[in-house]
Amino acid sequence: MLAAAVLGGACSVDDSGDARSVAPSAEAREYCALVERFYGRLDEFVSRAQEQLGPDADQSELDQRLVGFIRENQELFGQLAAIAPAAIAADAATQAAAFEQVAVQGSLAPLETPAAKAAETSTVEYEEEECGLVVD
Repeated sequence: MLAAAVLGGACSVDDSGDARSVAPSAEAREYCALVERFYGRLDEFVSRAQEQLGPDADQSELDQRLVGFIRENQELFGQLAAIAPAAIAADAATQAAAFEQVAVQGSLAPLETPAAKAAETSTVEYEEEECGLVVD
């Protein structure tokens, strides 16, 4: 979820009228609200970084800013993992652990492991289907 948005994408709420995207299940409601808050923070971060660094931003500078963003949001990642619906609980825990390792190591490498990438794919698909959140 994080890498896609930082590379120039954004998150939006699906307004296609699909009932599932408009009204998450009771199990997913709290998770969807919290993940929407995360994407809002991420969108703000991306906008600020693009404004401050410009279109020719150095990748290492962007990476370090992203590490800082991850450090600032550790509590939110833990909350997401704690309330994740059963269908994605293991994937949310994998992502939270990867984010924790990023914060500790100061490197984005933990997000590039096969397990972290698979967990991201799973949660992004769930968030689109159940929460109506689309990462562009």
